[in-house]
Amino acid sequence: KGMTLSASGDLAGTPTKPGNFNITLKASNSGGKAQLRLPFTVYEKPTVTSSKLSDATTGKRYSAKLNAKGTGPISWDVPELPSTLTLTTAKNGAQVTISGTPTAAEELTLHIKVSNDVGSSDKTLTFKIKGVAPKLKATSTRGKTGEAYSGTTVTATGTLPITIGYEISDADKEKFEIDDLDDLGLSFVTSPDEGKAAIVGTPNQSIKGLPIVFTATNVAATTPATKKVKLTFAGTKPAFTTSPESNMSVPAGSAISLSFTASGSDKITFTLTPVTGLTLTQDGNTATVSGTAPAEAKKKITVKVTAANADGKATKKVVIQTIEAETTPEPDPDPEEEEEASVSTMPDKSKTESVATLTLGAERDISSIRKIDADALEGYTIAAVLPEITVTESGLYDLEVDLFEDIEAGRKLVWFAFPQNRATNDDDEFAEFYDADGAEITETTEAHEIGVSVWLNSGDLYAPVIAVE
Repeated sequence: KGMTLSASGDLAGTPTKPGNFNITLKASNSGGKAQLRLPFTVYEKPTVTSSKLSDATTGKRYSAKLNAKGTGPISWDVPELPSTLTLTTAKNGAQVTISGTPTAAEELTLHIKVSNDVGSSDKTLTFKIKGVAPKLKATSTRGKTGEAYSGTTVTATGTLPITIGYEISDADKEKFEIDDLDDLGLSFVTSPDEGKAAIVGTPNQSIKGLPIVFTATNVAATTPATKKVKLTFAGTKPAFTTSPESNMSVPAGSAISLSFTASGSDKITFTLTPVTGLTLTQDGNTATVSGTAPAEAKKKITVKVTAANADGKATKKVVIQTIEAETTPEPDPDPEEEEEASVSTMPDKSKTESVATLTLGAERDISSIRKIDADALEGYTIAAVLPEITVTESGLYDLEVDLFEDIEAGRKLVWFAFPQNRATNDDDEFAEFYDADGAEITETTEAHEIGVSVWLNSGDLYAPVIAVE
């Protein structure tokens, strides 16, 4: 339709329908008739017949078809299409498939152009790629102060880029006495294009259970995704680096000043087990115990100082024995009687080294050791018999003793020392017992190696016995 043939043989007009046709031409004159059958093709300019595209989602496989009409082959051009999506034509170009997995969320205006041999046409369609809100996964492992740390990591899934941050509440800042991570020697690193973040650095102090809330946002998030972890960094428990000797003697009524220094994680606190007349002051990691010794001689006090931090504690004990204060003899007008001036024979000196290390057998026969009063031991079980000790200088002595192997644990320890000029213990002898770690004990333990700290007077010959009740 729409085409006419003139008498002179001209075919002209405007075709109304595309397609392939066969035309029969007939001609006649006085001489006769003739006809010719000819193929005739009407080409159509292409146009896009689809009116919309379905939405796509980042990270998910997408496929949609667009259709066109017109004489094939038809070519397609969509310049705004993301590189993650491709065009595949079919049916001689009458249909095209858009497929792929988009990664970026966006809303696009696609200018679609279709072309064939007789022309082209354009069509505009809106194409929306929707994003996926982020989800967070965070892990945190324990660290140690002074060691490189990268044990807190964050991973976010969803449409990239994803912005990851962190929060520390004001209450926790006050509780842990920090303003931010850099106060702990740490920093926060993040990679939005990968959806990853981490806390790294070298912790400079111990901390236990600091809450950290991570947040994540992207183009699809209406509210931030959150995930909470707790940071814990173990420190070093205190250890005394300087302290007085564990046993010492001082003149009765004299001033006492003892210095203790400890190392370890910061915020070390010193405490003193209460002792009459003594107080403790602290300056940084150093503590000073000061005061006055008891006014009477032969009195014993135990100074126990504890250094503690968040990671543990350490204890140091000093046993102080008071001795008679030295006196200045009265001047004697008679030089010949100067030798008779009265001075103390009790020196102000402690003995901290061991007098003897003894390993004794099971022999309990004490009859061969002189000056041991067997009657005084009635009702006791002998746990160790020490060799006789001659004391040349008064002082506090430490002994290392092996008890008999068959002495059971849990028996009260008793010290007997029988001086040459005494039959039994006097009040001016005393003893304390310690285990292998230096802790004071009053009863036997499973271990049979013990220490004994005892005051001995010069000029005496001692026959010591350790017994149990």
